[in-house]
Amino acid sequence: MYIDMLSERGFNVAYNKSVKFKSQRINKLPKQPWVKQCMLQMTDRRDALFNSWKKDPTNKCLRLEYNQIRNKIYKTLERSRNRYYQNEIYRNMKNPRKLWQIVNNICGRVSRSIDEIVSKTFDYSQQSHKVIANKFAQEFRNAVKAMVPSCPIKLLDPDEYKMDANVSLRFKNVKVNIQVK
Repeated sequence: MYIDMLSERGFNVAYNKSVKFKSQRINKLPKQPWVKQCMLQMTDRRDALFNSWKKDPTNKCLRLEYNQIRNKIYKTLERSRNRYYQNEIYRNMKNPRKLWQIVNNICGRVSRSIDEIVSKTFDYSQQSHKVIANKFAQEFRNAVKAMVPSCPIKLLDPDEYKMDANVSLRFKNVKVNIQVK
């Protein structure tokens, strides 16, 4: 018991039992261009009102004030977001690629990078790119081997259909007497 308490795990267990943690809400508004500093201040005020209302749930004035600020934040965010996207659409009206990126962003169809997709699919979130690439290649090789039917008879002999290329992909030098007019 005493030796276990000296280990790192034992220390963490003892620390967690002796210390009381207080959870604190983190502002979860996205870091979007339409979110302004005044909106973040309004959310801080809303959170403070919510905490004071939760301490005294019978206080109807706090509840009413909380609801008003919550609704005001929602309306302000929606107006700001709509105004932002309207300006972006007008600004990029002649650029179809950018316009479709904006439309897809509004619809929630945001394209992700291949690294994100592979990391999420194979749960490689805490590993380096080299490790992810090697594991992905190994998984791909195993999947292909599983798909290939096992046939004891060789249908094709590689020596029969391998031929050297007799065509060169290099350009021939132009000679003076062969010029086309």
